[in-house]
Amino acid sequence: MTPPAMEIDAPYYWFALKSIPNVGNVTFRRLLEQFGSPSKVLAASHGELAAVEGVRAGIAAAVKSHNYHQEAEKGVAALERSGASIVTLLDEDYPQLLKEIPDPPPYFYLKGKLPPPATAIAVVGSRRASDYGLSTTKRLSQELAEQGIAIVSGLASGVAAT
Repeated sequence: MTPPAMEIDAPYYWFALKSIPNVGNVTFRRLLEQFGSPSKVLAASHGELAAVEGVRAGIAAAVKSHNYHQEAEKGVAALERSGASIVTLLDEDYPQLLKEIPDPPPYFYLKGKLPPPATAIAVVGSRRASDYGLSTTKRLSQELAEQGIAIVSGLASGVAAT
């Protein structure tokens, strides 16, 4: 797959930047605020990257040297297979309350539509859940979703992945 021709909102660039070692949510957000888009971050020089507050020289070097293409392509392919879309920090639909946490995710996957802020519940739990825990979480999540309540999960293994 060839990278999109500098489409600033292309998921490819969001996945590419997130795949770089030591670029966590806080660093991702700082870079995004400085450059305006992940594609512009990836095109920036080492000096421009290192000048961003909180971005050490090692992170700037990682951005310039990391081969992110395979991870970005896998992310795009998985997104297409899932039937989901991504909502990014730059999208007006990105929930305001989520933006207010100290390290909001740069993007999240969305199937369906976003509900009003008061109608969401997070799914968290053991990564080594019992069969009962997994089946109960799945049943409760489905019943809540059928009532119009959004189920929010980081999709970690175990309970959160059901």
